[in-house]
Amino acid sequence: MNKSESNTNEGVLPLIASAVFLVFLLYLAVAWPTLAWSTFRADPTIVNPGDAVGGAIRWLTQGADGDPRALRAFATYRETMPPPKAWIALNALGLAGLLALGAIAWARVDRWRGSRPVALASWSPRNRVTSRSWAKPRDLVHLRLRKNKRHRLSTGLTRLVSFNRRASDPAGGDSWPLGELRGRALRSSGESHLMAVAPTRSGKTTRVLVPALLDHDGPAVVLLNKDEVVRETLGTRVHCGPVWIYAPLSPAPAWEQAGWTPLLGCENWDQALRMGRWLFDADPGASASSNDSGGARFYNREAVAVALPPLLHAAALDGRKMADILGWLRSGIDGLDEPRAILSERSADAAANALAGIQAQDERPRSLLLMSAAQLIDAYRLPLVQRSDHPEFRPEELLGGGTLYIVAPDSDQELLAPIFGGLLGAVLRVFEQQAAGPRNPDRPLLRIFADEAAHLAPLSKLPAYLAVSAGWGVRWCLIYQSLAQLEHRYPGEADAVLGNVLCKLFLGPIQDATTRDYLIDLLDEETVTASSWRAEALGAAGPRTRHERQAAKVSAQRLMQLGEGQAVMVHGRDLPAVTYLPACWEKGRGR
Repeated sequence: MNKSESNTNEGVLPLIASAVFLVFLLYLAVAWPTLAWSTFRADPTIVNPGDAVGGAIRWLTQGADGDPRALRAFATYRETMPPPKAWIALNALGLAGLLALGAIAWARVDRWRGSRPVALASWSPRNRVTSRSWAKPRDLVHLRLRKNKRHRLSTGLTRLVSFNRRASDPAGGDSWPLGELRGRALRSSGESHLMAVAPTRSGKTTRVLVPALLDHDGPAVVLLNKDEVVRETLGTRVHCGPVWIYAPLSPAPAWEQAGWTPLLGCENWDQALRMGRWLFDADPGASASSNDSGGARFYNREAVAVALPPLLHAAALDGRKMADILGWLRSGIDGLDEPRAILSERSADAAANALAGIQAQDERPRSLLLMSAAQLIDAYRLPLVQRSDHPEFRPEELLGGGTLYIVAPDSDQELLAPIFGGLLGAVLRVFEQQAAGPRNPDRPLLRIFADEAAHLAPLSKLPAYLAVSAGWGVRWCLIYQSLAQLEHRYPGEADAVLGNVLCKLFLGPIQDATTRDYLIDLLDEETVTASSWRAEALGAAGPRTRHERQAAKVSAQRLMQLGEGQAVMVHGRDLPAVTYLPACWEKGRGR
């Protein structure tokens, strides 16, 4: 839309509007008290506009002294007009009412500017309101934390005036900290997952993961690649229940470590089948091969369905270790005789028949099948991992609260990923079963924090987990270095992950093309106004022209120059905002 206005019109129109407004005020100053006073005396009277405005001007020119009823212009209304004191009181009351109506109207229009609705009727007045590009604190009043009575009162008044029906949880509850907007702490809505995308060394751990973990007092599973997070949070988390630290490849642990074994519960054949799937679910190497090769996909699937579950079942029944299973797989066809005998003695016919079928295969497919199964548990060839292969941690214990830290050094993340996948699968199964039982309003809320999620929690079923696990009482906090990591791990399904995580934080500086293009497209455009004029003789400015056009809200340079601690917040149906994320060592700081 183009608007061309001459300098003359720009000066005259405001004067005309001001004069009309002044005349309207003069009329109200006379007509309103007269109508109210006369109505009170059972003789409602409406003053003629000409008499009201003319009399008011004459009274003001005489110094506004004396009784207005004495003016000749008001002779007709002298009996119905109020005395001077009542006149002043009624005008003051009317002015207060006008101001209140104006404030309500402004709040309503401002509320409209805080959203971008679709499919409005053509007659709707909201079509004439231009939405804001970025949220202000009052647009996110339903996300503001109500810490005390003062906060609750101010938040309630803001919601009342702005017609905002959505209310935040008074103490946080089932929500994530989203940082501060102009000094006001924000929290997400309930039943939502959180994703943080930030390059390395940008503070994603200290500004997102650690504050969110310290904020939560329920059960938690924390996947980490650094011990610093344990040191930073352990003192607080010990007050929330028992703490288990599963770090099988930490050679010099600073804390007492807990053991866990995939064999836990595999005495049950169904559990052994599930554990086989969970181990494969988080193996990035096997999944990548499956995506690239149809043959690899077949053998990986067969390893999960046929080879690994019977061996897990046999080892659990006979009290063996995961290293024994790895030895059986590495020993070829003869190595399967022992677990097959164990299964036959325990009348585990289904598992025994599965091993017999493998032994009856030709050499090449059998070797590929056993090699695929051995790849999933290859970490158990290491003595440090073997040392942690005992059932000290049991997933059902998290139902009573507590914290499970799962730690893997950067160089060993891919090796340990299948074991971590099995552990996460077992934990999620416990909460799924609890949700399927009788309704319990006090059931615990589990939060899973995945730092470096592309490496520590590369679950192939993550899109499905995000879609259904909220109903189990599970919330995810996923941290990636860029969206390119997400697309690489979930080709064709990255949008399913992004679509099920409605609360996102993008920390700068953002320089990768994948994240940048996603943000530019997601944030859409804004209306910008530009002015131009033509220079006339001797440099005088000619008629000014204003142009409104659509432009992207952010650019590559703006995203690259996000300040330290700043994040682009995208939350549900709300306008985006740039919030400040205080680091875990900062107190009371906000922008």
